[in-house]
Amino acid sequence: MVRTLISISEEAKRWLDSYSRRHGQSTAETVREAIRRLQNADADREKSEILDATAGLWQKRRIDAAEYVDRIRDEW
Repeated sequence: MVRTLISISEEAKRWLDSYSRRHGQSTAETVREAIRRLQNADADREKSEILDATAGLWQKRRIDAAEYVDRIRDEW
């Protein structure tokens, strides 16, 4: 694990310490958990953006799925 030094406001530090105590974990673990959650949320957002960008693409095809698969297999 890599150590990192950050600067936060006194108010944020009090909240972080309080949150950590209430959840029975160290402040460092609370920060690691927050980073994991942000990473997961970011990955989920990227997946959602890809799905939104590609939604409906198949509808633009003039053949049905079975015919498309048959054509692709014929190329093999």
